[in-house]
Amino acid sequence: MRNIPFLPLIVCVLIFANTPLFAVILNVPDDCETIQSAIRSSDDGDTVLVQPGEYVENIDYSGKNITIASLFLTTGFEGYIDSTIINGNGAGSVVTFENEETEDAFLTGFTVQKGRAEFGGGIFCTESNSSIQYCKITQNHANSGGGAFLHNSLTTFNNCKIYNNTANNGGGVALDSCMNVELNYCIIGYNSDVQEGGGLFIEESEDILITYCLIIYNFAEIGGAACCFDSDVRYTNCTIALNSSNEWRMGGIFVDNRAYIFIKNSILWFNGNRQIYITGGGRIGVDRSDIEGGFFGIVYNGVSYIYWGYGNIDEYPLFVDYENCDFHLASDSPCIDAGDPHSPFDPDSTITDMGAYYFHQEVDNVPEIIQYPSAFILCEPYPNPFNSTTTITFGLDKSAPARLALYDMSGREVRTLFDGYSQAGFHSLNLNADDLTSGFYLVRFETAGFMTTREIVLIR
Repeated sequence: MRNIPFLPLIVCVLIFANTPLFAVILNVPDDCETIQSAIRSSDDGDTVLVQPGEYVENIDYSGKNITIASLFLTTGFEGYIDSTIINGNGAGSVVTFENEETEDAFLTGFTVQKGRAEFGGGIFCTESNSSIQYCKITQNHANSGGGAFLHNSLTTFNNCKIYNNTANNGGGVALDSCMNVELNYCIIGYNSDVQEGGGLFIEESEDILITYCLIIYNFAEIGGAACCFDSDVRYTNCTIALNSSNEWRMGGIFVDNRAYIFIKNSILWFNGNRQIYITGGGRIGVDRSDIEGGFFGIVYNGVSYIYWGYGNIDEYPLFVDYENCDFHLASDSPCIDAGDPHSPFDPDSTITDMGAYYFHQEVDNVPEIIQYPSAFILCEPYPNPFNSTTTITFGLDKSAPARLALYDMSGREVRTLFDGYSQAGFHSLNLNADDLTSGFYLVRFETAGFMTTREIVLIR
């Protein structure tokens, strides 16, 4: 069984491969004290690499096509997402793109929290085409788009968790006059205190693609999961469940004002006694999906159009443990191998499953982040060379005694960094070298008959 994980950032190689020849890495706080000061010092193609910590600031990309990332970018270690926080402190949007940034403007591996603004409490994007990936966007508030607000933008969200945000409309994400926006492998949940569109609010937008997303436990007066007005939205391999509204028929997807929605390989369940509500000339197509109530799980009011395609079912999807947010499919789920047999999103040699999670896969073209390494490992310290502090990460495939020590080039032990029993998984610590002289040093990692070293360079 598969979860929707934060995936390892294999694409970072491609990011760096496309940057200019003389692109530089600006380290925060070593090179620049704040993220915004690093942005001011950067040029297109540069990378702002942020050490773990909480940064109380509101940042603006200022038209720079740069990568701003936590150490998740270089290590693939999910813990850096939780430990590298941009805190807007209620003083506006936490992250802003509003100067025609392109798809080469990346935000990667942060917790974005406590923003408060008219539009986009966490992320505000207008007239820009940015890329937001592997981020947690939480505890933000706005009139529109508690987690994120996009206007006239082509923005992609990959592997993001957008949860516990509030807004008047679009508790999770609000889109206005956008085109070709993508949300892939995202979790949108627990967004509340919303009038319209608890998870998503989409208005006058075209070609919106929502793929492999889990949309759960959102609340709104209308459209607990999503509201769509005069837009074209496609849901593929999504699980939309346990969203709610004050109107029992509107807990799922609300479609109005000539909007067109197409749902494929997806599951809609437990969203009140109706899963979809259509009015105002809205249109909807459903194909190879599990809809609670089947065709009668859709309410249509006035002149509306429903295309009820092939392979739709109305069978309890058999989630493993939805009460504890486990939306995997149990082994006897009717949604397994029940999707489109010709789906381009099928990642294995079997038929596509319905919903956001696959039950089994022979070949997985969407690799999971490695929480537990397959062997003992000492990662390359970063940064290296360094002038003050560097982060050292080691991993164990099983719990064992471990020792990490620093040596000079003569073999003399300079400092014991860790000596004790360590649990399986990745562990990171910061080396502060303020009391050391410039030069070469060795970091040695020992555990259970295994020993390896890494060379580091201290430059004053």
